Amino acid sequence: MQAPFDDSMKDIADNMGISLYQRFTLTEAALFLRCPISDLQDLVKSKSIEYIQVSKTEVQLFGYQLLQHLLDSVKTPPSSPQPNTAIPDNTYDRILRMQEVQDIVGVSRTTLWRMENKGDFPRRVPLGASSVGWLKSDIEAWLQARK
Repeated sequence: MQAPFDDSMKDIADNMGISLYQRFTLTEAALFLRCPISDLQDLVKSKSIEYIQVSKTEVQLFGYQLLQHLLDSVKTPPSSPQPNTAIPDNTYDRILRMQEVQDIVGVSRTTLWRMENKGDFPRRVPLGASSVGWLKSDIEAWLQARK
């Protein structure tokens, strides 16, 4: 009998730390998928996810069924750019990190901080607990205003 999954799914499961033949209750599956139990029950009712009918009232799911659902739900929509597709630099606003801003503006980190606090430089955008950046459009506008 052939397994209902391929080697790539085995690799993904190994990286996620789950067993493909592990059985999950609806509650456990909802925790794994990070969704409300009611959403998972709706998926089961509409047969949008594979499951095992253990009894008249009990449903369980194998790890490979949950993983397959995850993989099916993250397919790239056709309207989004495909990987390795070059996006022209002027079609979107991007975040510049500290080193890029220093290279563009030509001043030190401390000078950027002082100018920003005085209101003479665009405000930084928090990216995480300890990382910041600046919108490229803000830096470009600031440069234009300095000319």
